[in-house]
Amino acid sequence: MKTTMHWSGRLERLAVTALGWMVTALLWALALLNLLRTAFFQLEDPYIAWETVFYKADPVWPALQFTGALVLVVALWQRSGIGARISAPWRWIVAAAALAALGGVVWMQVSGQVQRHDSEMLIQAAQHWMEGDFSDFAEGGYLFCFPYQLGYALFLEGLFRLFGAGNVEAVRVVNSLCIGACVWLLSVLADKLMPKDSKNGTLTACLLLGAWCAVLFTGFAYGNVPGMTLAMAALYLQVTWQQGGHWGRMLASGVCIAFGVWLKSFSLIFLIAQVILLVLQAVRGRSWKPLAAVLAVLLLWQGLDKGSTAWMERRIGHEMNEGAPMILTLAMGMQNPWVGWRAEGWNNGYNLDIYSQVGYDAEEASALAREAIGWRLEEYRQDPATCLRFYYKKACSQWAEPTYQSLWINCRIGGMNEQESRLYQGKPARFLESGMELYQSAVWLSAAVYVTARRKKLDTTALAPGLVILGGFLFQMLWEGKSQYILPYFLLAVPYASAGLGLMAGWVQKLLKKPRDP
Repeated sequence: MKTTMHWSGRLERLAVTALGWMVTALLWALALLNLLRTAFFQLEDPYIAWETVFYKADPVWPALQFTGALVLVVALWQRSGIGARISAPWRWIVAAAALAALGGVVWMQVSGQVQRHDSEMLIQAAQHWMEGDFSDFAEGGYLFCFPYQLGYALFLEGLFRLFGAGNVEAVRVVNSLCIGACVWLLSVLADKLMPKDSKNGTLTACLLLGAWCAVLFTGFAYGNVPGMTLAMAALYLQVTWQQGGHWGRMLASGVCIAFGVWLKSFSLIFLIAQVILLVLQAVRGRSWKPLAAVLAVLLLWQGLDKGSTAWMERRIGHEMNEGAPMILTLAMGMQNPWVGWRAEGWNNGYNLDIYSQVGYDAEEASALAREAIGWRLEEYRQDPATCLRFYYKKACSQWAEPTYQSLWINCRIGGMNEQESRLYQGKPARFLESGMELYQSAVWLSAAVYVTARRKKLDTTALAPGLVILGGFLFQMLWEGKSQYILPYFLLAVPYASAGLGLMAGWVQKLLKKPRDP
C-alpha cells in the first residue's frame, strides 16, 4: 500500500533539494572562476603595504592536467588495493594531522614572520592588561572601536600569563596544533558524511596535506586559526549527534561554537548553519530535541559573550563601548578601492574614519552609512553593469586568490633581510604560489563534480559543509572583503573534493576494465 509523506517530510525534502542545487551551482561557479582567473599579491614594496590585489587570466589546461594527475594517482592507489587493506584509517588521519602540525612548526622557524595591524594591536592590548593598563578601552582606543575582538585579546592575555608577556611563539605553537586538529576534524567529518567515497576519510587526510595555505597561517596572531578550528569541531560534533550520538556531543558542539565565535566573529556563519541543520531535523522528525539543541547552543554563545563582557567591565571599572556600527562595514563592502589599494569592497578605513569624524556617535555614523548605501544602490540601479563588474571583482579577489593571504600576512613591510627577501620574493614564494593555485583549482573542480554526481543521495548532514560555504559566500559578498576570511570555507570543500577524486578514480577504473569492441 502506497503511503503519503507527511507535510513536514515534504517540506524538509524541498529545502534539502533547494540547498543541494544552490551548493552545486556555487561550487561550479567557484570552479570556473578559479580555472579562468587568479587574484594575487606582489610581495614587494610598496604593494605589500597597500595590500594591492592584482588579477591575471589563467590557461585552463594546467589545472585540468593537475586534477587529472590526482585522479590517476587515486585510481592507481585504489587499483593497488592499499585502500582496501587499511584496517585502521584513523592512523592515516592522525599521521596527516601530525605532519600538518609539524609543517607549521617548521614554517615558524623559517618565515621571519612579524605581527602588524590588528594582530599587533591585540598583542599590545593583552600586554597592557597584564600591567593594569586598560587605555585600549578609552575613547578612540582599539577595543573601544572593535569590542568584538575582546575574546581573542583575552585568549592572548591568558597565553602571555602562562608563557610570558608578548610570547608570540606560544601563539604559533597553538596555531600549529590547531592546523593539525583541522586536518583530523575534516578527515573524520568526511568519514561520517561520505565514508565510501572518501575511503573512511583517508583520501581527505592525504589531500589536506596539500593545503599549504593553512599551514602558513600558523604564525598569524589573530583569531582566524583557533576560531575556525573550534567551529569545525562544533560542526563535526553536531553531525555525530544528528546521526545518533549522545546528547553530550551536542552540548560539546555548543561549547565549541560559542568559543569559536568568541575568538573570531566570522564563526557565526557556522553557528547559523548549525541552527538551520537542527531546524531541518526538527521538521523532518517532528521532534522537539533539535529545537532544544538550538536553544542550548544560543544560550552557550550568548552566555560566554555577555559573561566575558561583564567580567571585563568589572576589571576596567566602566561599561564597554558597543563599537563602530556594523552597518559602516556593510557600506564599506560596497565601495570601490582607492587607486592601487586593495580591492573592491576591501577595508579602506571608511568605517573607522566615519566613526571618528562624528565623535564616535553611533546613531550619526549609522545614518551616514545608510545614506552611503542608498547612493551606491541607486548607482547600481542606474548602471547594472557597474554592479556586476564590482561584485565579480570582489568575488575574484577573495575566492580566486589561492594563498588566502598566507604569504602576505607573513611579510615584513619594508626592511626585509636577505633570508626573507629570498623566501618571499624569490623562487620559494613563486613555487608556493604556483602549487597553491593548481591545488585550489583542483579542489573546487573536484568538489563540484562530487556534489553534482551525488546530489540526489546527499542528505541534510552531508550538505552541512556546503551550507557553510554557501553562507560564507553570501556573507563575504556583503561584508568587508579579504581573501584570508575565505580559508575556512575552502578547507570545508576538501572533504567533497577528496570524495570527488575517489569517485572520478572509480570511473577511470571502470573505463579501463571495459572490454574493447572486436
